[in-house]
Amino acid sequence: PVSFHRRLLAGEGPGPATPRPLPGR
Repeated sequence: PVSFHRRLLAGEGPGPATPRPLPGR
């Protein structure tokens, strides 16, 4: 899922699936 990758890129790791946009990347 895209949401999963977005979480990893956001640096949250295996945390809550929060729909936050990428930091300019």
